[in-house]
Amino acid sequence: MNFDFVPFYISQHRAQQRDSINTIIDFDSIAVLDDGKIAEFGPAADLLENKEGLFHKLVKSTGKESYEELSAKARAARKKRS
Repeated sequence: MNFDFVPFYISQHRAQQRDSINTIIDFDSIAVLDDGKIAEFGPAADLLENKEGLFHKLVKSTGKESYEELSAKARAARKKRS
């Protein structure tokens, strides 16, 4: 079996927001759904650069300290892949 591409689906719930984001922040790509449609897609570090984006707003809503920690983890994952 080839595991070069393994899709994941993680449903994010408000009560577990920070932990859910921490789980996916270093994934190769993240699809952000809005009203059942893909609104954003790409690596977390790229999505976080869009200050008006849904993913950026979601991560920002976890609080300043958490946002900075998650952003650093996303940037480290991007650097590791390049």
